[in-house]
Amino acid sequence: MKFKTTIRILSLASLLALPLSSRAGNWGTWTDIAASKKVGTFSFTLSGGFRSQNNFKNVDRWSVGFEVAYKPIKFFEISTGYDYLYSYSMEEKEKKYESWQERDDDGNIKEVSEYNGYNLKHPYWRSKNRWTVDVTGKLPVGRFTFSLRERYQLTRSLHTSRAVDKYRIDDDTEALYFRESERNDRPAKNDSRLRSRLTGEYNIRHCPLTPYLYGEIFNDLQSGMHLVKTRIGAGVEYKVSTHSKIDFGYVWQDNNGDNDETTPNIIDISYKYKF
Repeated sequence: MKFKTTIRILSLASLLALPLSSRAGNWGTWTDIAASKKVGTFSFTLSGGFRSQNNFKNVDRWSVGFEVAYKPIKFFEISTGYDYLYSYSMEEKEKKYESWQERDDDGNIKEVSEYNGYNLKHPYWRSKNRWTVDVTGKLPVGRFTFSLRERYQLTRSLHTSRAVDKYRIDDDTEALYFRESERNDRPAKNDSRLRSRLTGEYNIRHCPLTPYLYGEIFNDLQSGMHLVKTRIGAGVEYKVSTHSKIDFGYVWQDNNGDNDETTPNIIDISYKYKF
């Protein structure tokens, strides 16, 4: 009964969050479910996830993965994992301009551009393989616990293509017309990132709720540690039982140069079970 009540509360919270999409830009959801088994100083985890974007209207990605963690002492852990990602890129409309140079009355050359139609890039799916290595340390301070996780992340995006329709302005009639359709290759690529996340949580005495706050930065190792993304998250973990817990939170992210991430506001819900 306690578990069913929790699910109802989280479902209601998710529905209440939906109106935010019309008030504060682009929203999405992250939902994850995971099961883990501890064997001595090791733990093994299987997980699956779903993400939405475009104010909850479109799929962002599906994922499935596993992780192996080694915890030699209470406040230190090393882990490695793999995730298969199946991501969706939405339709894009790219305006096209025709540019040329002209000389003004004073003899100065200036650049002139004129709207000449647009390219309609169709949506497409793409498979990605992701490997991670984590090192995490924790520091308890009274009822607070602070943790720092350093993650090396390598993502291999597989080759795919997308259809592109080209619409242009007719020089004589100035009417928009369909010129041609083509497929554009999206070649395979690797992304290598260092992710640094600092988390603080507070253990409320005799309470199943544990609030937390974290900040995370993503640095691109292929471009001299250039900062490509920042995340700030806050939420609460609810301990349903000795074996299971549910997280509900909000994540804001600034996608500085990361074209694969376009959703700044996230409702984050996850369920974890330990055997």
